[in-house]
Amino acid sequence: MNIEPTGSVDAAIQGALGRKLRESWEEVVKEEVPKKFTVLLEQLKQAETSSSGFARSDNDGGERQD
Repeated sequence: MNIEPTGSVDAAIQGALGRKLRESWEEVVKEEVPKKFTVLLEQLKQAETSSSGFARSDNDGGERQD
């Protein structure tokens, strides 16, 4: 006889896991962004605005401006 697991989790366990995950990630979200990443993001912004004739579009990532 082969018994397959249903894959469901008890609501109390699911709630406890959710609380623990939120507690863990709350600390990460509050951490300051490392200076190196801030510098890299600023460089990326500058490169995007000074690129040759391309502008960012929400639909396709960029379109040619003539």
